[in-house]
Amino acid sequence: MRAASGGRAATFETLYLVGADGVFSAVRSRLFPRAKFETVAVLQELWEARGDFGDYFYMFLRGGVSPAYAYVMPKGGLLLIGVGAPPESLEVSMEKFRRWLAGEFAFEPESLVRREAWAVPSGTVVCGKGRVILAGDAGGFCKPFVGEGIRLAVESGAAAAEAVRRAEKGGREVVSVYAELTAPLRALIGKMREFASKLATDEDREAFVRSELSCRTA
Repeated sequence: MRAASGGRAATFETLYLVGADGVFSAVRSRLFPRAKFETVAVLQELWEARGDFGDYFYMFLRGGVSPAYAYVMPKGGLLLIGVGAPPESLEVSMEKFRRWLAGEFAFEPESLVRREAWAVPSGTVVCGKGRVILAGDAGGFCKPFVGEGIRLAVESGAAAAEAVRRAEKGGREVVSVYAELTAPLRALIGKMREFASKLATDEDREAFVRSELSCRTA
């Protein structure tokens, strides 16, 4: 393996390699150069703004704003707003979201503090190949419904360490052990992706939200 940082390069030899280098993983690209890895783009803005928001995390499932999701979170006296959408419609989705917030929550942006964009995995999970395994976003361990990946990154990272330990001890191929250990995580991601695909209309999304609220108030 060859790595470079700060203008310096070094070459390492290793029995196993854990790729944990994010959603656009260079390790994964080397392993599977022709594979398609699905992602959702996220655009987030931090505003000095006014609006009728309580101290809550707001998540919105509205097809008229975004085909994925949108959110608002008060943070340190500021408002953090974001949308998830295909890259080609990200700017349009954010503009729609701001207009919708203005109408529904009297959102009045005053000064933009920070703006950032990135991507999250969207259901494609890859364990690795041979003696190389992929953890966190590099392997696609992220909840496709909400784009949350911290928990799955920690759990897949722990599974990677355990897979190496078992492979060293038992002589099995490390990626096979890793696939077994992460099977529950991959099943969860698959179920969430299937569930999200069924929320095709605002009526479907509204029914889901009402169902969740009724469960919490029962």
